[in-house]
Order: sequence, then C-alpha cells, then structure tokens
Amino acid sequence: MYFINQNHEDNFIALRQYYSKQEHDPEYQAHLYIAAVPELFDLLDPFVLQKASGAALTTLMTYNEQAGNLMPSHGGLTSATTHLLEIGMSLYNGYPCNLDFRPSNEHAEVIIQALKIRYGL
Repeated sequence: MYFINQNHEDNFIALRQYYSKQEHDPEYQAHLYIAAVPELFDLLDPFVLQKASGAALTTLMTYNEQAGNLMPSHGGLTSATTHLLEIGMSLYNGYPCNLDFRPSNEHAEVIIQALKIRYGL
C-alpha cells in the first residue's frame, strides 16, 4: 500500500483504530486513508472528532444552507488539500468533486490508492 511517508501510515493506523467499527467498510477506509494524509490529518481536532458523528473529514466542513450541502471550510485547507478532502468525501458518500486539476505526484498516488481501497482492487 502506498503512503506518502511514515506519518501518513501511522495516521492511517490511528484513524482505523479510532473508527474500528468501520474496519470492513471500503468507503470508510478510503475516506480514512485520505484523512490520514499529514496535511489533512494535522487539521483534524481530536476534541471535535470525539463529538462528531460520521466521517472524520466532515469536521473540516460546514453545512451551507443555500447550497444544501457540506462545503470545505477549515481555514487551514489549501487548494490541494481541499481537492483531497472532496475526493475523500466522494469515495465515502458520493460527495460531488471535480477531478479537473493537476495534483502533485504524491497526491496523485494517494488518490489512486484510495480508489483501490474503495473498489477492492
């Protein structure tokens, strides 16, 4: 399995343990794999995760009443991490995402690995 670095792998292990009830859910595992990317993982607040129900990445989003859906909203998100967040949410629950962007090689490998996790490849 591809990991950007050891932190990514360690973060993934930690999230899988924290969300152990979903260990056999490929949608959730793909979501956690992307949430474990260090640039995203570092934005996750453990206190918010404890209170949140649902997916880890939703803690980096807020509900937009006008649009009627969740929108990336954390101040620490960059263009690159916003794309990863949206892809992670799409693999989890079909959140709409735009793939018309050029990710770094590392992020492209993460996206490919997340797809493999999601679809059991």
